[in-house]
Amino acid sequence: MRPVLITGVSPNGLGAATAHALAKYDPASLIFTARTTSKASAVANTIRADYPNLKTQIHIVRIDLSDLESTRQAAATIRELTPIIGIMINNAAVMALPERELTRSGLEAHLATNFLGHFVLTTLLLPWLKAAGPKARVVNIVSGGFYVQPFRFSDYNFDGGKELPEDERVDLDMAERFGMGWVKDAGTGYVPFLAYSQTSTALMLFTKGLNEGFSGEKIKAFSAAPGGENGGEWLDMVIMLLLTSLVVLTELQRHIDDCQIKQTPQHVRDDAAARKLWALAQSWMEAA
Repeated sequence: MRPVLITGVSPNGLGAATAHALAKYDPASLIFTARTTSKASAVANTIRADYPNLKTQIHIVRIDLSDLESTRQAAATIRELTPIIGIMINNAAVMALPERELTRSGLEAHLATNFLGHFVLTTLLLPWLKAAGPKARVVNIVSGGFYVQPFRFSDYNFDGGKELPEDERVDLDMAERFGMGWVKDAGTGYVPFLAYSQTSTALMLFTKGLNEGFSGEKIKAFSAAPGGENGGEWLDMVIMLLLTSLVVLTELQRHIDDCQIKQTPQHVRDDAAARKLWALAQSWMEAA
């Protein structure tokens, strides 16, 4: 197996479980990124103990995805470690921060970390993915929150105080299904669940952009939301899609949710929204 890059690797997390599952296929190398490198090193040590004959090189790279300079430095380090990247799994995330935080780039912290950091890292590594050939894959790990919150182009930082266009408002029916019906009374200001959910929508739109070649180069990409009761089966399915070229996902079906390939809502498939967000992310990347 070609080199694998996984962001957000720490003990007992999804990144660690994915790394452990992929290790048995003896990839040329495993590259783990983490904000706290000791946590990623602990995962590497566990893998080496469980697979004593493993020939795979495991590299640990520090990254703070909320900081674009740190992200650029990490990308440069990764480019020195390997000539190609066969699989890139964008797994790292912060979730439901109780208070609104803005990063040095002026973006809300969920948005900066979960989406923009991965956008920048992936963009900087696109030549390494292309060098791996047509079987290269990018996986964006998301939550089901994208069903609830479209991307808020009018107020992506959740400043509040303004009425959102209809197509940027919370889907209240879906919020009820998630047991979050109370958001109907939350107003337009900062709500941790919605700020986190918006980043899943952003990653879904990013997935569309990668597949359609907004960067000038098409890359096979899909999004995946871990299943609650079927976590092991879900991971097996994701790995199957990473390893096989026999499975072809249509434009409407590039998302895996709880072991099923599901059709997604219009707001994460909208071409105009995907292109608008891609351009916006590029402007953030260039400004920082």
